[in-house]
Amino acid sequence: MKTCLRWRGAGLLAGVAALVVFISRFPSWPARYGGSVRRSRRPAAALAAFIAAAVVSACGGGTTSLGQASKNPSGTAPVASSGSPGLSAASASAPASGDAPSGPALSGSAPAASGSQGPTSQYLQAMNPVADSGDTSTGSTEVNGKYYANSVTLTLNPGPANVSYNLGRQWRQLDATVGLSDDSPENEKVQFQIIADDRIIYNGVFELGQSKKLSLNVTNVLRLELVATLASPQAGETNAVWGNAQITN
Repeated sequence: MKTCLRWRGAGLLAGVAALVVFISRFPSWPARYGGSVRRSRRPAAALAAFIAAAVVSACGGGTTSLGQASKNPSGTAPVASSGSPGLSAASASAPASGDAPSGPALSGSAPAASGSQGPTSQYLQAMNPVADSGDTSTGSTEVNGKYYANSVTLTLNPGPANVSYNLGRQWRQLDATVGLSDDSPENEKVQFQIIADDRIIYNGVFELGQSKKLSLNVTNVLRLELVATLASPQAGETNAVWGNAQITN
């Protein structure tokens, strides 16, 4: 590389010297003033310029190749620009904006839905009992001055009465308001029991004008049973009500 640079410098100097000699000895447009033009020095000057150009081209051309070689020591070939002269190597190697990248999907992407989910809540009155003492009715009932549109009612005459539902281990909570219907006779008491898989999860006694809102855990329960039993001498037909009894998951 150093030898080549020396030759290129020598060639440039020779060319410049030949050009200076040619200009200094060339008459100033003698033909215009009637003189004669000496043509004997033109071929020599042209030959000197040609030798200088050959030396320069043999050493690698212009400064662009030398600059690229110094900036690219790894020896890899620079990216050729196929477009306009102002197009950079980075823009030439960049993919088209419309190309979609290939590869695995992002780990945070959501999976496709496998199907619709079941209801998150359901009233017991809308379910078919798996066992019933024959004294069960559903619908709107008034308990302690308030109407409950989705109620399960057990009529005691004299009782006891019961109804069972299959929860299928799919529900988490049971909500209901328990008490006697407002048309029940006075001075009667009724025992309310809620049984989950043969285990009593609620037990309470009510008389006319009393009520209570319940929220019970029924997680993993298969069979749910509602039971009403007279806890006093019978004075007439009495209705034990589970107002708006509802299961949720």
